[in-house]
Amino acid sequence: LVYLMYRTFNQISIHKPVTSRPANFERYIICKGLREDFRDFVRAYMYEINVLQNKCNANSEDNDVQSIVPMHIVKGNENFYEYIRDSNNHLGEHQIRNLRKIHAFVSNATLRDNRQNEVRLKCLQLW
Repeated sequence: LVYLMYRTFNQISIHKPVTSRPANFERYIICKGLREDFRDFVRAYMYEINVLQNKCNANSEDNDVQSIVPMHIVKGNENFYEYIRDSNNHLGEHQIRNLRKIHAFVSNATLRDNRQNEVRLKCLQLW
């Protein structure tokens, strides 16, 4: 799906908001500059995927649509593939760092974040 958005828009960006819990895997895709030339193709393609999924559901099949873009196409676009790989690595490293911090605080109740007082004061100022 991200690849289709990459093809449908001039720019995409994947973000994990700072308001998201550190252990949460949620990520958001931000798209800019709709490309009219590819929009109708993607719309029709997604409609066909939906029809296929509905057939699976109607037939009480246990399988779902597992993939909508073959991996060789995704890997064939080096710019996209590198962006996704680098984005996943960066967000994954950030998440690991945060999970380690959570683990340290859970393991030792006497630990305190040095910035805790500073953050509290900043929040009070903003409110």
